[in-house]
Amino acid sequence: MLSTALGLGLLPVGLAALPAQAQIARAQDFDIASQPLNRSLRALADQSGVQLAYRTAIASGTVAPAVRGSMTTEQALARLLSGSGLSYSFTNANTVTILGGSAARGGGVAVAERPPRPAPVKPPATDVVFAAQALVPLAKDQRAEIAAMLVRAAEAEPGRRVVVKLRSRPGESETHLEREPYAGLLPSRLPPNLVFSYDSMSTALETAAGLVTVSSTAAIEATALGVPVIALDAFGVSKNLLNTVFVGSGLLGGRSEVVAGRFRHPHPDWLRDNYFHPDGESTWWERVEQLVALRRSGALPARRVPSARGGSLHEAWHRASVLGAEDRTIRGTVALAMGAPATRALAAVRGRRLPADGGTWADALTDYTLEPNPFDDSLRR
Repeated sequence: MLSTALGLGLLPVGLAALPAQAQIARAQDFDIASQPLNRSLRALADQSGVQLAYRTAIASGTVAPAVRGSMTTEQALARLLSGSGLSYSFTNANTVTILGGSAARGGGVAVAERPPRPAPVKPPATDVVFAAQALVPLAKDQRAEIAAMLVRAAEAEPGRRVVVKLRSRPGESETHLEREPYAGLLPSRLPPNLVFSYDSMSTALETAAGLVTVSSTAAIEATALGVPVIALDAFGVSKNLLNTVFVGSGLLGGRSEVVAGRFRHPHPDWLRDNYFHPDGESTWWERVEQLVALRRSGALPARRVPSARGGSLHEAWHRASVLGAEDRTIRGTVALAMGAPATRALAAVRGRRLPADGGTWADALTDYTLEPNPFDDSLRR
């Protein structure tokens, strides 16, 4: 048996596998040095055979005391967690769940007794969740094909909900303007099991048996929660679709696989290269500390931000472009009247000056690409 210690979020995530076959009540010899708590917990699992389930993030940044001598696994675990603010609970005779600090009363270690009754079992997740994106794919016909795929998926299995997870409610402002929303591309008479959701992605994933998207970061969130994914490659794999990151993951799949519900988990090597590596391999915090030290020593000069050209009229144009009809100032009206045609003319001139490759630089060995914005994504509402 394997236990997963899972950290969530867009920071690097640790996946820790810990062995089972515990004999919690039996006294045995332990020899665990004082070290970071995550390592101590792994040592406890190795020496006792207990299966631990916990999020690695809650144990990060804490140094556990040394535990040596003959004692039960429960006593050893209590010593490791002393002063950490964490608690633990026996899920069964061989499994212990370590809980965050908010679950520990009084800031100490709260030892939960084995539950007299089994906890209510959550019904199995069955939903297929589609994570909509504003600009991917951009073409109306491609977005219409996705809408038709969702209808077919709902009709193929009436007992399964197909949830279209929309980015915002009608009328809400968004960072990117969605010109072809899926609500307008789906037929007026929908299968009863095809529904829209305005909840957060985390809420939608609670009942998800699978997530489908072209390239939404929801795929990372689903992977962290253990929800299988299909990264739709029906329109190819390209920089404009933002899905080249999924090459080698094993997640790329077509529309027929979505309809059939053949979702999959990513390849372990891809997981390790993309956020899901052990905490000990994370170097981002050390890099931040190095940059801060350079800045404080004067070796990293502050970056000068040049003043915007155009003065107050330019600022008025930016404000009116974002606020649209909500900007009722005369200066904003004048700035839009002058700025809109000027920016179109400037864009046309720049487009004629672009080199044959469109001004794009790409590194064939990585997913890195520098290119002009390929989307017509004006902020103006």
